[in-house]
Amino acid sequence: AYEMRESDWSSDVCSSDLFPSHDIFGGNILTKGVEGIVGSFGDIVEKGKASLQATSNLSIAFAQAGKSGEDLQKAIKSTATNAGELASKYALTVSEVRAYSQTAAALTGATGQQNKNLTELAIGIEKASNGMVSGEMAIRLFGKGVSDPESQFAMARLTKQFPALGAAMKGIKDPAEATNAALKFLNPTFGEMEKQANGPIGSMAKLKNSLGQIQTSLSKVLIEAISPFVSSFANTLQPAIKNVVTGISSLSTYV
Repeated sequence: AYEMRESDWSSDVCSSDLFPSHDIFGGNILTKGVEGIVGSFGDIVEKGKASLQATSNLSIAFAQAGKSGEDLQKAIKSTATNAGELASKYALTVSEVRAYSQTAAALTGATGQQNKNLTELAIGIEKASNGMVSGEMAIRLFGKGVSDPESQFAMARLTKQFPALGAAMKGIKDPAEATNAALKFLNPTFGEMEKQANGPIGSMAKLKNSLGQIQTSLSKVLIEAISPFVSSFANTLQPAIKNVVTGISSLSTYV
């Protein structure tokens, strides 16, 4: 009754009871560690999809603003660079900054330095006004001028909260000049935001952003690598599904 073959002992005892820590020294903990740093497979794919969608949205906005071909690609690249710089400077997410950049392009047709100025101004005004004037409202105001009805509403709210800004902009008609005047006025806000970005909380936000960028970079490579196979699989699968559906529909006529 107590006899046990060596093979039974080795499989039932050795592998589980005597060495329970093999996962710790094996691939399991390594996998968990990497997943904890860069995120799960699903998170990585979602990051890539969001980034590619943001680039697609920017492309549409800049195309509508009159950019095409090489100029369009330059506009997208410069906007991505500017978004990264502003995100790092103020400890914001790149996606948040790029959303402002896209709004500036879509509402005003701004590209290059003008787009960057409007984006930074939108960040500063929304922060300084504690959300009373949104970044989109600021972009509309300084990108299109006060002739726009919605811009007039934004200007009224802004000058009510910051009378000195209204005085600084008095008599300025050119949107680019008005933007520069507003940026200069908000220097104290930007200085405090940058100071906070270099503090403990800002440093943690920057670390999180860096890990997010790693996820995004990995996901882009992954999506680009598997997309041909997915497309091929989908093209092969669609006719098969169609045939199955057709077959089921045919059978239902006899039931």
